[in-house]
Amino acid sequence: MSTSQSSGIGETLRFAFVIVLVVAGGLATLATVAGFFGDIWWGFDLAANYRWHLMWITLISAILFALTAKGIATIVFIAASLVNGWLIAPLWTGSQPPGTGEDGVRIVQVDMS
Repeated sequence: MSTSQSSGIGETLRFAFVIVLVVAGGLATLATVAGFFGDIWWGFDLAANYRWHLMWITLISAILFALTAKGIATIVFIAASLVNGWLIAPLWTGSQPPGTGEDGVRIVQVDMS
């Protein structure tokens, strides 16, 4: 009967990788939630500007976390990714608003020398 022993270094590296994923995905999830509270503090409002990046960070964290640790954090990261994707989807799928004002642009230059 053969048994496989896991090396201490392999398990330590896996554990460190899971911690990095939890920190990255957790911070991105917190920034996703903080973006909804931009009225309270300008830092929260700033987080709302990075929805595209937060979507990818949480999605990649969810996939890698599901492959390595298989915990509840996978569902949380996927939910945060879906929220960010839902918020930025109209920016990519919508049409441009019709132009207002004049049809042309007038450029004026004044040389005072």
